[in-house]
Amino acid sequence: MVRDHISVSELIDFWRCQYKWYASYVLNLEQARPASTALQLGTIWDTFLTAYNRAIIAKSGQPFQDAVAVLAKYDSNSLDEDDLSRLALRAKTVPEFYTEQGLLPVSVQPTLKIEMNGIEIVGRLDTITIQYGTRQYVGEYKYVASIRHSHLQRDRQVLLYEWLCTQNDIDVNGTLYIQTRKTGVLPWHDLYLIPRDKTAFVELEEQLDRAMEIMAEIRAGKTPTRS
Repeated sequence: MVRDHISVSELIDFWRCQYKWYASYVLNLEQARPASTALQLGTIWDTFLTAYNRAIIAKSGQPFQDAVAVLAKYDSNSLDEDDLSRLALRAKTVPEFYTEQGLLPVSVQPTLKIEMNGIEIVGRLDTITIQYGTRQYVGEYKYVASIRHSHLQRDRQVLLYEWLCTQNDIDVNGTLYIQTRKTGVLPWHDLYLIPRDKTAFVELEEQLDRAMEIMAEIRAGKTPTRS
């Protein structure tokens, strides 16, 4: 089967473990699993922020109210009521946080593509955001207990997003992780900025070349490696 596109998610899965990538994307052996509570809550929060940012761009005049309507659509019977209450409390503080941090979304869930070696690489970002009216960044939502800075520096997913931006003539200065803590620790919201030296893209393109070469070899019969 000739591939015409590869998603950012697929590339990340491949770099994590060739064998699991092979089982999922070549043999199609991946089995559907019930979404964990953490995953469901993260999805709800992403949906809320997406609705909030879209309402800002659309200049609806009531972005918070528009976004809160998204939370009301989720059935409390399928999730713990306390978890949903915590989400609602954090949602109320988002407008103030965006104002304090000077965040202005300019694009929500843009899908970016670029052809490389005859194959289209595709990625969908959370947002592209300007801070304090000056610099523009890839915006990445995180609904977690904590984030390790060392991990963020090595996050190839957002590096791919930044690379896709530059390949599509979108100037970004790095990634803003828009973090919301699901624990009771204050403050509930934080920003983590990862500035980016464009020389990082040179190494990334070499890794992409090699990844697509190995993918083609595995599809042609080479045994994938376990990791």
